[in-house]
Amino acid sequence: MSGPTGRDEATTPGGGATTPGGGAAGPGGAIYDIGYRGYEGPRLRRPQAVRTLVAHTVRGAYGIGRGGRSKVVPFGLLVLLLIPAIVSLGLSGLVGPAGQRFDPIRYESYYSVTQTILFLFIAAQAPELVGPDQRNRVLPLYFSRPILRSDYAFAKLLALFVALLLFTLAPQALLFTGRVLQASDISTGLSANLPDVLPILASAIAISALFAALGLTISAFTPRRAYATAVIIGVFIASNAIGGILYAVLRGEARRWVALLSIDTILTGLTSFLFSTPTADIPSPIVKRADLPGLVYIVATLVVVLAMVGLLFRRYHTVEA
Repeated sequence: MSGPTGRDEATTPGGGATTPGGGAAGPGGAIYDIGYRGYEGPRLRRPQAVRTLVAHTVRGAYGIGRGGRSKVVPFGLLVLLLIPAIVSLGLSGLVGPAGQRFDPIRYESYYSVTQTILFLFIAAQAPELVGPDQRNRVLPLYFSRPILRSDYAFAKLLALFVALLLFTLAPQALLFTGRVLQASDISTGLSANLPDVLPILASAIAISALFAALGLTISAFTPRRAYATAVIIGVFIASNAIGGILYAVLRGEARRWVALLSIDTILTGLTSFLFSTPTADIPSPIVKRADLPGLVYIVATLVVVLAMVGLLFRRYHTVEA
């Protein structure tokens, strides 16, 4: 039909007319054509979605892309983690390479010295990576498509592992670079320090896997950051306390296996085995006196990691979304 302006107007089912601007005017209101168009580009599907979630979570672990306050804890702990390496290199620069013989900061002992800082990083950041998704009820958006529940759990775990691995390797890389440069020449420095590269990597991977699995699994069971942080710290303190008490109480063969009840002693035994540390130089008296085979600590680490990963995947298989 022709309207007052002489233009053709199409009527809508409600009795209104389609306006020249693309809308529908009438008693029932107006409908506007806002120009939605279908997506014709490549569809990258699940692998790309998982990779994107991993990258976003790694950035979130360091507060990147968030406000300045979110960066205070991770980067503040990173500075604390680097201090022993800086002090060690400073003393070596003053005393000379001969002073390294008496330096308590070594590749094999660095994790024992800074283990508490690593655990604080997990206690502070792991709840922040999964808690808000439950608290803000955005899990249904993730699980709608194309990410599966197992994809989400895997991506979060891998991201925290990568973030912690970078965090763990940073002071060792600084220590390695400094000692190579402090040698009489580069070739001498490399030949003296290269044998420690594989143990450094293996120890960092084991520590990162254990802490990431433990911290993320605990955090997945509560949306409250404070609760998750308290439980993570409590597990670390309680395992060490229980191990120490039982070691003092028990006697005989059973006393040796107490070394597998504490996170601290498991990792100390593992790193001592990987670096072939002499028994006299092992920092933990429990590990030193237990004298367990190094493979036992590797198996204990794997058992804890696999148990935590199993709980994590089960949690996201049953969590409401």
